[in-house]
Amino acid sequence: VGLNCALGGGRVSLLLETVTVLQTLTSDALESQANAWGNCDAFTITFRTPTVFRHENRYHCLPQSDLLFGGFSRKVLSWLPKDYAEQAPELYTGVLPDQFQLSTAPLPVQHIQNLANGVVGRCTYRVLLEKDNPARLSLGMMLVLMPFFGVGAKTAMGLGAVEVARGCVI
Repeated sequence: VGLNCALGGGRVSLLLETVTVLQTLTSDALESQANAWGNCDAFTITFRTPTVFRHENRYHCLPQSDLLFGGFSRKVLSWLPKDYAEQAPELYTGVLPDQFQLSTAPLPVQHIQNLANGVVGRCTYRVLLEKDNPARLSLGMMLVLMPFFGVGAKTAMGLGAVEVARGCVI
C-alpha cells in the first residue's frame, strides 16, 4: 500500500493506494535468473514509455545493440561483477535486432534540445553468441536488471521503462 499526502487550505488529506508489484529481485536469485536469461537465443524488449539513447552528445531513437547495451552496462556497473561489465562490447555484435514493431512517441520532457520524439513498441533481438561464451551471463544479468533501471537517457524522468520477455513476442 502506498501513501500519498496532500496539503490544502491548512488541511491534510491522506489517500491510500494499492501498489501492484510487477517483478521482484533478490540477491540470491540474481545469478540463477541471469543464467536462465543468458541461455535464451532470442528475447523481446517492450519499450513502455518513450525511449531515447544518448551517444556522443546526440540523441538517437532506434534501439541498436551498441546504444542499448553500452549505455546500460555503464548505468549498472556497480551491480555487475567486474568481468561481466568488461564483456559488454561483445554484445554489440553478438546480439542483433531481428524483428520489431516500433513507433515514435512525443517526449514528455521539454528540455531535450532538438528532439521531440522517442521510441515505443517492441524489438526482438537474436543472440548470436556461442552457448559457452561468458558474455551470455553478462547479457543475462543486464536483461534481469533492465526493468528495474530502465534503458536509455532520462530514466529518472520516466523515459525508458521496459519489459523483457524470452523469445519473440511480436
